[in-house]
Amino acid sequence: MRRGRPQSDINPGLHPARRALAQAVRDQREESGMTVREVADKAHCSPAAVAHAESGRRIPGPRLFASMMKAMGQAVTSPKMARIYGAAVLAAATVLDLYMRVMHR
Repeated sequence: MRRGRPQSDINPGLHPARRALAQAVRDQREESGMTVREVADKAHCSPAAVAHAESGRRIPGPRLFASMMKAMGQAVTSPKMARIYGAAVLAAATVLDLYMRVMHR
């Protein structure tokens, strides 16, 4: 039985790497059997921070990401999660760099 609020859909318009990170965070939470609030409490962050990571709305910083993964019982050094997180961060940095180049010509 599901507890808590309905989860937000992952925006299909997001960069594929960012969508993959959001899905991986959501999948890990669901596999752990925890609610968004339980993860937030254990990771010492707000439920909104977890929900934003799961919807792809925001990419959590490295410390928050590590805290969330640890809270859900996932090894922070998991090669799979590190690869997914790194790809999302790199994609965001690339988009930001492109934006800055275009805006500051």
